[in-house]
Amino acid sequence: MSGRLGSAQAFLGSLLDVKPVIEVRDGALELESHFWSRSRSLEHLASKVREAGELERLAVVHGAAYDTHLFLSLVDGLLPNDRISVSLLGPVIGSHLGPGTIAVAEQRRLLHGVR
Repeated sequence: MSGRLGSAQAFLGSLLDVKPVIEVRDGALELESHFWSRSRSLEHLASKVREAGELERLAVVHGAAYDTHLFLSLVDGLLPNDRISVSLLGPVIGSHLGPGTIAVAEQRRLLHGVR
């Protein structure tokens, strides 16, 4: 009900060492896919960013993730560096998602005259 992953789902994920890719759909968190390796999950996340089309801006936030630079290298060249912001997760969201989380928010380019 709160939008967080259920405790059983989180427990099984940590037990099996699954790396989930979670998406916000209609205001709720949903499991988009999962991978057995972190590098595959980051590659998948980068491919989703590339498939989004022309972007105006990209925000990458992380929970002290040691491999943020790897993700950034996977999306290198999509946008000028001044259009990509990188920051730490805040304590409220970070406490739910945990250390090592990498989250992405994209702002797509609007076509002129279309809203």
